[in-house]
Amino acid sequence: MKRLMAVLAFAGVLGGCVDYPTTPAPPPPAPPEPRHPPIDGCGAGALQYLVGHPVGEIPPYGRREQRVIGQSSSYDDRYDPDRLTVIFDEATGRITRVRCG
Repeated sequence: MKRLMAVLAFAGVLGGCVDYPTTPAPPPPAPPEPRHPPIDGCGAGALQYLVGHPVGEIPPYGRREQRVIGQSSSYDDRYDPDRLTVIFDEATGRITRVRCG
């Protein structure tokens, strides 16, 4: 009986050492490209800290154009990726959104 157990244990050890051929796993799929890549030509990303602050805290803007408008104000909808647009709440005087356009 001991001999049978020893043979079975030895066979188990050898069975674990066998290198069975395997097919390599296919590479993971590439992530999809965004349809519309994020655009931050006006630098609005760096000014997101202004959201919630008073309108008077807008720093001087050294680029071409800057637009500060109230939420209920009318304005042209011409999109300019280099123009900074700051939108504020007229009731509180606090900035609600900073974006390009």
